[in-house]
Amino acid sequence: MEIVIQLIKFVPPFIVALILGNWFFKDLQKARRLGKPWYAPYLTPPAILIIVILGTLIFIRIFVF
Repeated sequence: MEIVIQLIKFVPPFIVALILGNWFFKDLQKARRLGKPWYAPYLTPPAILIIVILGTLIFIRIFVF
């Protein structure tokens, strides 16, 4: 039973990651279709969120643990 509870705890972050990744991918396709520069998709809200999340995880890994 304990394993099932742990697996259920892993589901929400994966769902959020899928939604965020899909949002970024749509912005990437839109930028390519419009012929924007290569860096344009990385200045959109989903890309900034991804960068902030990864930066926070790296910061925690280096300075906390």
